[in-house]
Amino acid sequence: MKKDGSIIKELKKITKKNIMRTIFEKDKLGEMEKVISDFLAKRGLSFFDTKDPVALAKKLNFSLFLANFDDSIDGVIIVDETKSKIDKFDNNKIIAVNSSANKIRKRFIIAHELAHYIKESENNKKVVYATRDHNNDIRGFDEQEIDYMAAALLMPKDEFKKDWDNLNNKILYPNFDENAKWRKLMDKYAVDIDGVQRRISEIEIMGA
Repeated sequence: MKKDGSIIKELKKITKKNIMRTIFEKDKLGEMEKVISDFLAKRGLSFFDTKDPVALAKKLNFSLFLANFDDSIDGVIIVDETKSKIDKFDNNKIIAVNSSANKIRKRFIIAHELAHYIKESENNKKVVYATRDHNNDIRGFDEQEIDYMAAALLMPKDEFKKDWDNLNNKILYPNFDENAKWRKLMDKYAVDIDGVQRRISEIEIMGA
């Protein structure tokens, strides 16, 4: 059979779209929320501390850097808690973010890398290395879990739901259409519209 590059390209697009839009089931969503809340509780933190990923990273003793990565690389996390310092650095916890990313994207990248750390810490791992490469054709379910956890850090479930419920109160916001509601949440949580819409869908699944 002849290899048709255009068909393969379209199939990859369809596959990627379907996988990226996978919504986790209620039990899985609850499980990931619990991983985060348990992690925070053990360190005397709460979801009040997570909306600012830079501040959270500092509280967890990370050093943050901007790096001139290739456009396909969003960020990198390196952790080695078996030693006091990583080679050529003065810390054992490093997050590097693509310097060309916009402000909202940088926030998500940091939250994403912190989510890697949270997940691996709950598995008692002392060494963590991960690269966020959006050039991959398909993001696996593990990375989608991390994306979910990043969103949960940036948009804490209980506070986000309270805001969403209030925005749907026609007495409080009589002239707000869907776009105005989304914009209000985007501005408060400093996230993009895809993040807001997906967070709404997931919280509705949880019945939070």
